[in-house]
Amino acid sequence: MITFKRLTLDDTAILQSVLERALKYSFYADGLDYVPKESAKTVLIEIPPGISYEDKYVFLVLNDDSPVGAIDVINGYPDPETAFIGLLLIAEDMHGLGLGRLSYEKLELFIRDELELNNIMLAYLESNPVEGFWSKLGYSKIEEKRPYNGLNRKTFSQRMIKII
Repeated sequence: MITFKRLTLDDTAILQSVLERALKYSFYADGLDYVPKESAKTVLIEIPPGISYEDKYVFLVLNDDSPVGAIDVINGYPDPETAFIGLLLIAEDMHGLGLGRLSYEKLELFIRDELELNNIMLAYLESNPVEGFWSKLGYSKIEEKRPYNGLNRKTFSQRMIKII
């Protein structure tokens, strides 16, 4: 059963351990074959301009109480009617079990029922082959793609939106 635990800075080590189980994401985003040691802290503290930490939710994804992933979502970004998914990551050793879809479905319910929002936006990197996953969940591309400069990779980001 998928559950979420909201994380704080005190949970940096557990989040880092989950991120380190997703080396491909680090490669797709930054062109690295390792996860930088400050990655978890960055996920926990990075917020867009004009957003408060009260509106940032970083969740540890648990499957039967075992950490299997991480989610970062911002309430009210980029506008007050929208939630923005900054990260939905499942550890690579857990891929193929449907945990990404189950985690997303639980997140969508949280956004609809707890945050009381009906618009969900995200941006994926073209170097990360996840467009099909998001499209199957009902997301559509919006806006033009934008350049993205990772630590050791240049690619493009593409925004998608879903109305729930």
